[in-house]
Amino acid sequence: MRNHEILKVIYDRCPDMRDGIHLTTDQYVDRCQDIIDLIERERPKIAKTRKKVKRMYGLENHNYDS
Repeated sequence: MRNHEILKVIYDRCPDMRDGIHLTTDQYVDRCQDIIDLIERERPKIAKTRKKVKRMYGLENHNYDS
């Protein structure tokens, strides 16, 4: 997938609060996880670098980035 296509898919997954449709916390978390999975699948180098940085700072067991 090209970067433009990835961005389009991510944009489509992000909820728009202006449309009046409110999601549950679980739905927001699911959408965020979908985006993380997409990035890990399409750009594994980004995911690998992110995990390396978290490990370097001892954050691998923390959820600061959620």
